[in-house]
Parts: sequence; structure tokens; C-alpha cells
Amino acid sequence: MTVIINGTTGITNVNGTAAAPAETGTDTDSGIVYGTNTVSLATNGTTALTVNSSQNVGIGTASPAAKLDVRGSSTFLVNATNPTAWVSVDSALTTGSIYNQWNTTSSIGISGTYTNHPYTFVTNNTERMRIDTSGNVGIGTSSPAVKLHVSGGTQRIQSTGSTSDAFLTLQNDVGTQAILGIISSGNSPANTFFIETNAGKTVYVTSAGLFQFNNGYGSTATAYGCRAWVNFNGTGTVAIRASGNVTSITDNGVGDYTVNFTNAMPDANYSSNYSIGELNTNYWGPIPYIYAQTTTSCRVRSVFATGSFYDQNSCNFSVFR
Repeated sequence: MTVIINGTTGITNVNGTAAAPAETGTDTDSGIVYGTNTVSLATNGTTALTVNSSQNVGIGTASPAAKLDVRGSSTFLVNATNPTAWVSVDSALTTGSIYNQWNTTSSIGISGTYTNHPYTFVTNNTERMRIDTSGNVGIGTSSPAVKLHVSGGTQRIQSTGSTSDAFLTLQNDVGTQAILGIISSGNSPANTFFIETNAGKTVYVTSAGLFQFNNGYGSTATAYGCRAWVNFNGTGTVAIRASGNVTSITDNGVGDYTVNFTNAMPDANYSSNYSIGELNTNYWGPIPYIYAQTTTSCRVRSVFATGSFYDQNSCNFSVFR
């Protein structure tokens, strides 16, 4: 090897190779290698680091594509005080992953790939959150079906401020919003779930499980629901036209029916209503009435003033409680 030393320009006319660098110490296969507008460091006869003409630094590559381009199947330390903290980088930049390894049994970090692949967030060697290729975020699921998909366990949004209220605000792109929240025992009404709009708190579910709202009541009041209903034809073979929480109609005889509930009532002290939609022009109309009611059924009848029963083609029954 010929070395020309020039006091102004330093060492010139010697580029060297990774196996025989231009500048070495006593180890002749480790040192500095010069190229066209590049400088490299070689160790043990192999190029280890390259700085190219754009001042990009490559480790494991002689053609760095970014300011710091690290390639290879090995890892490098990211925390000098914790020698088990490392980053793993794939050699082809297509299936690369990033992890922070804290010990041999648990890890936290991010894993994913360079292009067109999901990214996952890991704690304790278990995937906790994923962003898929559609931009959907999954927590507790690796297949998020919507923009935010939370699966498993109990989800909570809890205020940590001076108030004990917890709120969830939903807002669209034009700023229209609805607020869902839970008021704690320190507020009134206590432990109540509510929905709030621009008109204020409009719908409540109280701590007793009562559903309350203001829809023509003049103020917020408890809404009592229809627990069962049915519209049926009572002539000939009884036929249900439509129903809710009614499993069948028993025909006990002329003008005498039992409405059977799909789900039982909590007790027999409900308000039942029975009406009929047919009149006999030759007589006063038959009178519909409730004959007997239990938690699982209610028996209804229609009878003329003379005492005779009459089948009806339009029978309507409902239960409120």
C-alpha cells in the first residue's frame, strides 16, 4: 500500500477496502475506508458504518436512505443504564419490529412492519392495542371492525378533576354533540345516568333503575313501559296478528281467552287492558273484561248483557307496570 501524506490535505490517493482500510491501527482489517463522497468504518474486514454524500448515516447498509438507517437482524441498546432495553430492526425494512425489552420474561413496546401492515402495542409480552391497515384501532381485539373497537372486560371513562362527574362527549364533524355521563353520589340526582342535549339533561336512568324523561309531562317523570301486548283474531281458531312478550293465546271457549306471557311479570299487580273491535247490530255490544290475572298469564272475556259470550275478530290486550 502506498501512502502519500500532504500537510494540507492529509492522507490522499488511498481509499482502501473493508478488508484493507486506508487507515488502520495494529489491526489491519479495521479502520477507515474512503469512497466517492462517502466515508465508512470497517471492523474485522466488514463495513460497519457509512456516511454518504447526503450525510446520511448507515449501520448495516452502505446506502443509507435516511439520516439514520439501521439494518440487520440484531439489536442495539437504547438505554445505557439498562442493558436489557433494546430495539429490534428487520434487515429488509418490510417486516421490521420495535420492542423495549425490560427483562427476560416481560416486554413493552411497539411492533409492526414498514409498509401496509398493522402496528401493535405490547405490554408484558401480550398485545394490548392494534392499529390495522384501515386505520381502525382495536383495544382488547386484534381485528377492530370500526375506528375504535374496545372488547373485553369493563370500560370506564372517569373524571379525575375536582368534580365527581364522569362524561363521555360525542361530537360530529360540524360540532353537534351529545353528552353521556354518570353523576356520582355527590351530585343530585345521585348515581344517575343521563343524556344531555342543548336543551339540558333530558333523559335519566335513576339509581333505582327507573327510566325518566320529559315528553309532554311538563317536567321529568318516570316512564312506565308496556310489558306485554297482543292483537289477535278470536273467531274460529285463534290467530295472533302481532304481539310483544306474548307467547300464545289459549281458547277457553266462546269469547273466553287466556293471554300467555313469554316472560313473567314481577307480580300480579299490573294494569291490564282489554278491548274488542266488533259490535253485534242486533244487540247491545258485548262487554270486554279482565277475568283473572297471574304473573304468567291473564284471562279475558267478552259477554253480552244477557250473559252469553261472543267471539271477537279484533281483540286487543296490553299490560303496563
